[in-house]
Amino acid sequence: MKTISLACRGGGVKSAGSVGIIKALNEMGFTISRISGTSISSIIAALYSTGTKPDDILQFLKDHVLIYSNASRVRGNNGNFEIIETSVDTETRGKSFEECNIPLTITASSGNFLISKPVIFSKADFSDLTLGKACRASCSFPFLYNKYHLHYKGNNYALLDGGLTLNPFISKEDNEVAILSTYFKKESKRENTLSLYAPAWQQAEKLADFIIKPIIPLGTLGNQDDLQMAFDIGYQETIKNSKKIESLVLG
Repeated sequence: MKTISLACRGGGVKSAGSVGIIKALNEMGFTISRISGTSISSIIAALYSTGTKPDDILQFLKDHVLIYSNASRVRGNNGNFEIIETSVDTETRGKSFEECNIPLTITASSGNFLISKPVIFSKADFSDLTLGKACRASCSFPFLYNKYHLHYKGNNYALLDGGLTLNPFISKEDNEVAILSTYFKKESKRENTLSLYAPAWQQAEKLADFIIKPIIPLGTLGNQDDLQMAFDIGYQETIKNSKKIESLVLG
């Protein structure tokens, strides 16, 4: 029997679909042995990697969704995203990558909106970095929030949202199945392949062994009801695909 390497795509409130997917996989008895996340899904991945249950992750997002939104420039604030760092570090009790229960990977981007390259946060290269710092970097969406300037072991990074480069990062061991948690945004099931963000999620879809891709008709910013909707849709889509997932895990 194989375990699951789960990769969670970012997308604002739509990302809560990944929490529903995690809950469904847990209820089916499947083991998630590693997890990665980008943008808001970096928070989901970080919390799950340190032992937080899916329902509690959803509640955490509900408690903070308006606070995070109000920090953005579009809501008239200065775009300082320190609240991501402090809230995640408080919830995880300041844990670092080397202290996670299961291997965790978080993606950020270095450069600018048009030209950037990925920065991969994991135990391998950022062992004692707190999860809050990595999540803050991964969530720093251009124009809405400031770049995150991180100084780590003699290196300086100017970081933006990970969705610019890898959305999300996928890796697996021989005994793992790589499952991608992502979404469609519209009933038409068509995505904007000309978007600057398209290569970031297309790469993940090529690497995944299986893709859970529900229709989540939401934007980036939203409220508690939007989070609940995305969660429920992700959960239901996973249940719908349970037989296919089981065949991969047992195969």
